[in-house]
Amino acid sequence: MKPFNHTFISFISIIVLSFGMVYGQKPVTISWLNDYTGEVVAGNYIYRYEYSYFDKELCGIDIKSVQISKKGDESVSRNELYLSDIDENSIGFKVRGKYITVSMETKNSQKFIRYYEGDEFDGYVSSVDINTDQVEKARALVNVLKEKLKECSRQEKSWGSFRESLGWLADHISNATERGTEYKQSFSFDDTKNHLVVLDRMYNDSKGNEVREAYSFNLADLDPDEVNLNVSGTDLSIELNTKNSNKYIRITENGDIRSYDNDFEILVPGLEQARDMVQAFKHAIPLCKPEYKSFSDINQALLYLKGNIKEITSGSYSYAQMFDYESKPDGMVTFVSRRTDSKGSTAENKYQVYLNELDPEVELSISGTDVILEVEVKDNKKLVRSFEDGEPDNYSSQIEIRCDNIESARELANALNHAILNSDDGILNWTDVAKASAWLSSNTGTVTEPGTSYKQKLLFDSGNNYKAVLTLVTTGSNGETEEVFEFYVSDIDKDKLELLTSGKKMFVEVSTGKEKLIKVTGSGEIQNYASSVDFLFDDTRQARNFINALKYLASNVEQQERSFADNQSAFKYIASNLTPVSTGTYKYDQTVEMADNDPCKIRFMVTQLDSKDVSTGYVYEFNMSDINPEAVELEISGKEMTVSIATKEKQKLIKPYKNGEPQNFDYNLEIFTDDVVVARNIIGAIKTMAGNCGK
Repeated sequence: MKPFNHTFISFISIIVLSFGMVYGQKPVTISWLNDYTGEVVAGNYIYRYEYSYFDKELCGIDIKSVQISKKGDESVSRNELYLSDIDENSIGFKVRGKYITVSMETKNSQKFIRYYEGDEFDGYVSSVDINTDQVEKARALVNVLKEKLKECSRQEKSWGSFRESLGWLADHISNATERGTEYKQSFSFDDTKNHLVVLDRMYNDSKGNEVREAYSFNLADLDPDEVNLNVSGTDLSIELNTKNSNKYIRITENGDIRSYDNDFEILVPGLEQARDMVQAFKHAIPLCKPEYKSFSDINQALLYLKGNIKEITSGSYSYAQMFDYESKPDGMVTFVSRRTDSKGSTAENKYQVYLNELDPEVELSISGTDVILEVEVKDNKKLVRSFEDGEPDNYSSQIEIRCDNIESARELANALNHAILNSDDGILNWTDVAKASAWLSSNTGTVTEPGTSYKQKLLFDSGNNYKAVLTLVTTGSNGETEEVFEFYVSDIDKDKLELLTSGKKMFVEVSTGKEKLIKVTGSGEIQNYASSVDFLFDDTRQARNFINALKYLASNVEQQERSFADNQSAFKYIASNLTPVSTGTYKYDQTVEMADNDPCKIRFMVTQLDSKDVSTGYVYEFNMSDINPEAVELEISGKEMTVSIATKEKQKLIKPYKNGEPQNFDYNLEIFTDDVVVARNIIGAIKTMAGNCGK
């Protein structure tokens, strides 16, 4: 900062310069008020008024009132005001018994009228009363004041440029006294970065100790609508407030940082100076346009971050901070913060994230005396891979970078913004189903976390509608478990493919929507069918490419519904696809045959084997013409997947046998299967036969 040289002017000197009339200069009589200077009896007192200009050019008038008691004692008071400050609508009179009072008040009741008791300045007020003894004289005084007010206008001080207004402030912010304490003040700004300004203030406290305060801030942080003139008795101050009440004003005391705040006051010795100071700030603030470092490419911005994210001391802690990056637009960045306390104990946190995952609007926050940059993941998702003292920690949505001051934080935020906006997402695009499926298989691998390893193997059957089989082997303290998940990519709900994290896990949830179409086997035993399966990752880029490839595959692989030309081909498909099925509790062997070599007369045979190897045989005889094609459905419940068949209007036309013994006629039966596509094709075959036989 380059400070301006100031000539400190005492309060009394300012009064002399501003109101020379009081201290020796000859008053200028106001001729148009001569008719209102006679003595007026008002209750127990006689009043005599004198009117003169202290600033004729700007209609600054002095109203001197001499009050005389019945004993002949005199007391003198004065009011100094600018007519341009008076609210025309406030000028009026009121009858008070035997006398009349003419009153006027400033606009918005601002305390812009100086009030003196004798020759002693007593403070600032917002209204003045003048007594008279005749209604016509009162009315005439009101009229002449209103008339003259229209001729008076106060030209606010103006500046030709931002720099000029700052220079004026540096020249005019000077010493002032508040409650008997003198404050030495100076205002300075940076020659290169004009938006950075400092108010220095020095005073002696109640114990006589010298206190040096400094208020450092960016002028652009101030709210021009919240620059206020405060009046308290004889004391004046300019109150400055930040936009949105952000605590962006740095306050130091005797060289040590004391706090950050959202407002402060500049003490002012005189009203005219204060009014001009308000205008100077209101002029300068909107013109303040801070400029920050520009970068030609992303690597230049990242290099700046690497060189300027550094060690910071806060209270009893020191933070050694390190930033590193991969030199490519789609690269990952690494941030390390090593905190050391006063006893030498150290804790290290490490964060890794791809730039394109971050929100370019980096937030600046103040916590106590700490300046912190909050770098957030877009949509507040927890996609920052975190480590604590070298061990994986929960995924995070934020990185905090500590800075030594607000402006260095803004330079870092500017560099981060450039780097993030110019980063690439690194997403692969696909034009070939085979290549997409091969990439998915080769990029589903082993993921580890403390104490547990997850080995994933994904295979696709390209000859069977790209049926996917995921084998997951989990190894932990309880040994090893194996799970197998089978599904068809065409059943995937593409809109629900999403990258998620939970604690230390990152995963992509693959869902089939509301239908549980995923076959699950655990340790060789069938489990409940599921509607989703999680693929684990430790790299967001790999996970997002997995999503992109799977979406492409699901969009370009259609599950063709099997069509059948006649009952013979439909029956042949059913007969050849009734494979043994296990549901955990039972095992089913199923066969089907034509009765009397008639493709409409069907005999369906099931052998059920329970956990104790007890076998039960079932036979169902029915005519396809009785089956309702619209009632043939796929049903999944728990560990069972079945094709449900029902007769028209649920008539009991199906003849069942149990171990050779006839049972009551029924209206439905179930065919067990463990493959979604096979089940759908069986449904298609039954509908074909039922339709043909029902003609």
